[in-house]
Amino acid sequence: MRAALVAVRLLACGALAACPLSLARGQAPQTGPETEQRFPPLRVPEGFKATLFACDPLVEYPSAIALGPRPGSIFVAADYMTGLGTEIIRRDEIRLIEDTDADEYADRATVYADEFNSIEGLTWHAGTVYAMHSPFLTALRDTDGDGRADERRDLVTGLGLPPEQNPVRLHCANGLVMGHDGWLYLALGDHGCDVQRPEGDRLVLEGGGILRCRPDGGGLHVFATGLRNIYDVALDDDLNVFVRDNENDGGDYKIRVCHSFFAADHGYPYLYYERPDEALPPLADLGLGSSAGGLSYHERQFPAEYRGNLFFCEWGKAVVRYRPQRAAAGFSPLSEIEFAAGADNDPYGFKPTDLVVERDGSLIVADWADGQQPKRGRGRIYRITFPGGQAVAPVEDSHELGLADWIAQLDSPGYHQRLLAQETIAGRGPEGLAALRDALSQGRLGVPARLHAVWILARPGGPAAIDELFELAKADAEPRVQAQAVRALADLADPVLVAHRLDAGPGDAELAASLATWAEGKDPRVLLEVVVAVGRLGWRDAPGWLRDTLASPDAALSHAAMQTLRRSGNWTAVLELVDLPENQPLRAIALGAAADQAVPELVEGLIGRLREEPDAQRRRQYADLLTRVYKKPAAWVYWGFRPPPRPPNTVAWESTGTIEQALNGALADPEPAVRLAVLRRMQREKIPTRLATLGAWLGQEIDADRLAAILESVREHPAGETRKPLEQVIRSAEKPAPSRLTALDMLTAGLDAATEGRLATLAGSLDDGPVLAEALRQLARRPAG
Repeated sequence: MRAALVAVRLLACGALAACPLSLARGQAPQTGPETEQRFPPLRVPEGFKATLFACDPLVEYPSAIALGPRPGSIFVAADYMTGLGTEIIRRDEIRLIEDTDADEYADRATVYADEFNSIEGLTWHAGTVYAMHSPFLTALRDTDGDGRADERRDLVTGLGLPPEQNPVRLHCANGLVMGHDGWLYLALGDHGCDVQRPEGDRLVLEGGGILRCRPDGGGLHVFATGLRNIYDVALDDDLNVFVRDNENDGGDYKIRVCHSFFAADHGYPYLYYERPDEALPPLADLGLGSSAGGLSYHERQFPAEYRGNLFFCEWGKAVVRYRPQRAAAGFSPLSEIEFAAGADNDPYGFKPTDLVVERDGSLIVADWADGQQPKRGRGRIYRITFPGGQAVAPVEDSHELGLADWIAQLDSPGYHQRLLAQETIAGRGPEGLAALRDALSQGRLGVPARLHAVWILARPGGPAAIDELFELAKADAEPRVQAQAVRALADLADPVLVAHRLDAGPGDAELAASLATWAEGKDPRVLLEVVVAVGRLGWRDAPGWLRDTLASPDAALSHAAMQTLRRSGNWTAVLELVDLPENQPLRAIALGAAADQAVPELVEGLIGRLREEPDAQRRRQYADLLTRVYKKPAAWVYWGFRPPPRPPNTVAWESTGTIEQALNGALADPEPAVRLAVLRRMQREKIPTRLATLGAWLGQEIDADRLAAILESVREHPAGETRKPLEQVIRSAEKPAPSRLTALDMLTAGLDAATEGRLATLAGSLDDGPVLAEALRQLARRPAG
C-alpha cells in the first residue's frame, strides 16, 4: 500500500527527477551557488546577505515554516490545496528540509507528514511539530528518528471551518507560536471557532482573535478578540503579543499592527466603524495589503538596531519591520520599514509567506514565488544573515552539563539558548527548582534569566507556586520581572484554568486584593498586568480600586480597566463610576464597560439616571447605552470578507419593553438635541416610537433637521393614525416649506377612497405658496370622485 501511494505521488510530481521524495535517496544536492543564479538576489539592507537556502524541487507552495529539530533544518508546509484547486482534500504535506553538509544550502527534503487540510500555521517545540489546518490543531512526533512522524494527534477540532464548508480555506485556523510561558498562541481568522474542549464544555468565538492552549490542547481559551484575519502572532522577550491584521479586501479597514493582551478587543468589525474608543487602538494603521507570517527577533546575529524588531511578511511585496518602543503601559506608534524585497526582474515575483529565526540568528523567509497555477514545483526559501554579526555559541542539550551551567545559560544573549536552558532546568524537576531558587536568592541571575525563571517556577502550578511568584514580584526591583511574575500567577489563579470550566465564576478575591494593594505606585507595565489579573479573577472590588488607582491611564490601561470592570460583575459600583465628574478618567472607562451589556441591574440604573440626570449630555449618553441593549443579537451569521453595516439586534429579552418605554419618554426631553439624538439611535436600532409623543413634538418643532427625523419615524406608523399630525405640520406656516412638503407627500400616499376628501379640505385651508401649489397638483392628479 505504501509503495502504491509513493507511485501516485511520483506521478503527481510530473517527473521523477522533480519529485522531492526522491531527494532523500542519495541524489545530488539540488540547491547551491549555481542554482542561486536562476534568480536575482533579494534586496536587503547594506551589510546583510540573502542566500537561496532552498528552491524547487525541494520545496513548493510553501505556506508556513518552522524551526527544524537540528541546526540547518526547517519544516516547510506545502499547501497544495491553495495552489492546485479547492476540490483537493487532505493533500497538504510537511517536509523536513535539511542542509546535511553545512554549506548553507539545503540538499535533502523528506516528507515528514502528509494528508492535511490547508496548512496555514506551523511550529516546532521540544520534539513536537504543531500544524494549524482548519479545523484542526494537530501535533506530530517522530519517535523512531527516521525523519517521518509516527505519532499524530488532533489536539483541537473546530477551529474555523472544514474545507468542505469553506473551499477557499481562508479566514480560519492560521499561524501559531509557542511562548516560553508554556502556551500555544493560535491566530484565528474571523470565521471564528466552535470547539468541544477536552474539559467537556464548548468554546465559541464569533469572529477573529487569538486563542491559547497548552501543548496537549487543554486549557483552550480566548486571549483577545476583534481581529479580522491575522496570520501569525509575534511574542517579544517579555511575551508582549503583537499581530498584523489584514485589510478587508480593498475596503477601508487597512493593515493594522496591534499590541494585544489578555481580554483585549481590537474592534473588528463593528467597534472599528462605530465605537473606536471602545476598542484597543492599533500601533500602526497602514494602507492596503495582505499580511502573512511574522515574529519578534530575539537573537544577536543582526545589529543592535534590529534586535527586538517585529518582522512581518507583506504578500507580494516585502518583509517589513517595526521597532517597538515602550510608552507607559503600552507602546509608541510604529513606523513601517522595508527590510527585504524582490528584485524588479525577478521572474517569479517575491511573495513572502512566513518567517522563522534559526538557532544561529539567521532569518529564514518562505517565498511562495509566482502564482504557480497550473505550474508545479515553484517556491523558495531564503536565509538572511549579517556576516560578521555576533554569534551566540550554542550549548548542546547534554546531560553532562551541570545545573549550574544551565542556570548560567538563562542569561545567554541568545533566545534559543535561554529557551533550551529553561526547558532543561524545568525538566530536572525538584532538583532544577532547588538550584534555580538558590541562584535567585544569591542574586546571581540577570534580568533575562529572571524573566525565564518566572516560568520555571510557575510550571508546577498550585497555590505554592502562586505564593512564590508573588513573593518574587515583591522582591524583584525590575518592572519587567514583576510584570512577568504577575502574568504567571494570573495564569495559575484564573478560575477558568483552575476549575477547568469556562463558566467557573470568580476566583480568589483575597489574592486580587493583595495584588491591588501591592500595585499602588508601580510601573505602568506592572499595573497593566495587575489590572488584567484582577479582571481574570472577577474581583468585585475592582471598580473602587480602579477609581482610586488610575489617575491618568493611557490607552492600554484604559482598555484593560474597561474589560476588568465588565469581569467584576459589580454593576452597582460601575454605575457609581458613571456618576463621577467628567474630569475623572474612570467615568469614560465605565461608560465603555457598560456598553452592549444586557444586564437587568445595569439597565435599571441607566433608566433611573436618564430620568433624573440634570445634564443633557449625560442623559444622551445613558439613552445611547440603552438603545444598544434594547434587544440582543440574533444567532451569528458570518459577515463576509467585507462586512456590511451592523444589523440591529432582533432578540427580545426581559428588559426590552422597559427600555422601549424609557426611550420613548426621552423623546419628550426638554433639550431638543437630546430628543434628536435619542430618535436617531432608536431609528438605527429599530426601536418602535409612540405616535402620540412624535405628534406632540411635531406640533412644537420648527427646525428642519429635527422635523425630517421625526417625519422619518412617523412613516413607520399606520397611515390612518398619522393623518392628523401630518395635517398639523402641513398647515403650520411656521415650519419650513421642505418639511411641510414632505408631510404632504406622506399624507397623500396614505389616502384611500374613503379619505380622498381630506386633501381637498386641507388645500382649502392653506395660504398661497408652494405647499398649496403642491396640494392642488396632487388633487389634479387624483381620479375624480
